[in-house]
Amino acid sequence: MGIFLGIDIAGIKEARMSGEPICFSSTKPGSGASTLAAQTAFALRRLTGRRVLLADFDLMGGAIGFYLKVRHPYSLADALASTDHMDPGMWSTMTVNTDGVDILASPEEPSTSPVDPERLSIVLESARRQYEWIVIDLPVIFHRISMLAFSESNKGFLVSTSELPSLHLTRRAISMLATLGFDKERYKVVVNRVNKRDGLAEADLEKMFGAHGKVETAEVIMDRTTGRGKGFGFVEMSSDAEAKAAIAALNGQDNMGRAMVVNEARPREERPSGGGGRNRY
Repeated sequence: MGIFLGIDIAGIKEARMSGEPICFSSTKPGSGASTLAAQTAFALRRLTGRRVLLADFDLMGGAIGFYLKVRHPYSLADALASTDHMDPGMWSTMTVNTDGVDILASPEEPSTSPVDPERLSIVLESARRQYEWIVIDLPVIFHRISMLAFSESNKGFLVSTSELPSLHLTRRAISMLATLGFDKERYKVVVNRVNKRDGLAEADLEKMFGAHGKVETAEVIMDRTTGRGKGFGFVEMSSDAEAKAAIAALNGQDNMGRAMVVNEARPREERPSGGGGRNRY
């Protein structure tokens, strides 16, 4: 029996309105907002099976394409220039699909053209009609496009680190958002505490689950570009009874300040293939 261990995003799922963008911005470059945006997009796709758009709105040099090793001739800049004739087919042209998520990358060359708020609204409204989930990776919150995108969303995350300069800028950002009339309920501050020991290691999983039965295998899923854990993994136990006991004991337990989600793994969606193989759990 397979068990899925992941980060709880139930709050995002429950708060979702139809097609509402979920924005990730930061108060200081390098805070990890892009990583969190990408992980959220792929987690939503995996957990809901719905259409998900991951859009990089950093016109000066976004990181999503680099992280995912995605190169595409079209970007948000092209979408903004095409608002006079937007249709469903445009999204299949403008985006590239990676592991079930449509990626709207940043431009290959930095774009310094000012962003027209009306055109940005048209792009987002078109995306709402095509996708159940829209995850937007933004530059730092003090950029104009970040403020425009935040104003179009009812759910935003402001990512900081625990370093003093980042916390100082976060305080300034919160003050700025309040001055501009942003309700505190529309966004959350996330202090990213990523360090060299990113989450659980496989030995940790074996120890945790081994208290409830025999662990056959334990695997932490790693990000292929960063080399860090993605925040979830798979554990195989010797019997269904032991696996159910582990789920009952560990689901919802605190792990480094976060509630663990532990449940039975679901088979991957079947893909047409000429070769053999078995479903992974």
